[in-house]
Amino acid sequence: MTAGKCILLLLIFLITPLYSQTVLLTTEITTIERQLSNARLPAAERKAALEKMARLYILSGDIERAADSWNRAAQAVPGNAGHLSLYNSALCLTAMGEFDRAESVLQPVLAAAGNRPLQTRGRVLAAQIEALKTGNTRPLSTLISNADFSDYRPQLYYTIWRISGDAAARTRLITDFPQSPEARIVRDDAAIPSSEAVLALPAAHWLLTGFGQSTVQTPAGQSNPAASSSPASSGSPAASGSPVMFQTGSFSREANAQAMSDRLRTAGFTPVINQRTVNGAANWIVGAAPGPDPSRTQQQLRDRGFEFFPVF
Repeated sequence: MTAGKCILLLLIFLITPLYSQTVLLTTEITTIERQLSNARLPAAERKAALEKMARLYILSGDIERAADSWNRAAQAVPGNAGHLSLYNSALCLTAMGEFDRAESVLQPVLAAAGNRPLQTRGRVLAAQIEALKTGNTRPLSTLISNADFSDYRPQLYYTIWRISGDAAARTRLITDFPQSPEARIVRDDAAIPSSEAVLALPAAHWLLTGFGQSTVQTPAGQSNPAASSSPASSGSPAASGSPVMFQTGSFSREANAQAMSDRLRTAGFTPVINQRTVNGAANWIVGAAPGPDPSRTQQQLRDRGFEFFPVF
C-alpha cells in the first residue's frame, strides 16, 4: 500500500462514525483478497499482503482466519520458511485453544537455526502450551532457572501462578519484578492511570491475543476489564478536539474483546469497551482511553506494538 493510500485510509477512519469502522476493516480485507487472487502477484508481495490481512483479522476479532493467514504467509516465499509468521500463527491457534495444532505449527520455529531470539520465544510459548494443556508447570520452572530466559521470568512466574495458583511464584513475581505488567495484574493495579503506567513492554506472549482465555480462570480479585466501558473511566473527560479513544480492535465475539481489553490493561493502558449493533449483530469496539496526555498515550501504544487509530 502506498503512503498516500495509508494517509487517505487514516483520514477516513478519523471522520467515519464508529458504527461503520467494522465495514472499513471488511473492505480492506476484501481489497487484499482481490490482490491475492492475482496468480502473478510476486511472492514477496503475496507474503506482505497475507501478513497485513492477518493483522486486520486480529483487529476484527477473527482469530481463526488470522491464524490461517499467518500460516499462508509463512509458505508464500519459496525457500523461505517464514518462521516469524509460523510463530504468530501458533499464537493465534493457542488463543483459540487449538493446542495440538499450535504445537505442530511451532515445531519448525523450535528447530530453526540462526534465529536464536525467535527460537527462545518459541520455547517459552511451547512450555506455556504444555502447561495450558496438562496443567504441568515444570517446564516453565525449568526455563526460569535458565539464564537465557531471564527476560521472560515475569511472564513465566505469572503463568505458573495463573495456572497452578502457586503462591511462591506469585511472591517471586511481585518481589523480583514489581514494575512488570504481570506484577501489576497480580497486585490489581488496574486503577493506575495510563499516564503513570510502567513503561516496560508487556512481555507475556499470551497477551498478544489473550490465549488461554477458555482454559484459564481470571484470578480472584482481578478487576473486570469491562468495567472501563466508557471514555469517562479514564478519570477525566476528553478535551474538545481530542480523541475519545484509540481503537485497537473491533470484535464479533465478546470473549475476544475482553482478551484485547486484558492486553491493554496489562500494558498499562485504561481499556474502553463499547458495544454496538452492526447490521443486526452485536459488535464490541475496544480501545485505550487517551488519558491526560493523548499524544504520549498514542506514542506508548505504538512503542508497545499495538495497531490502532484515534476515534473522535
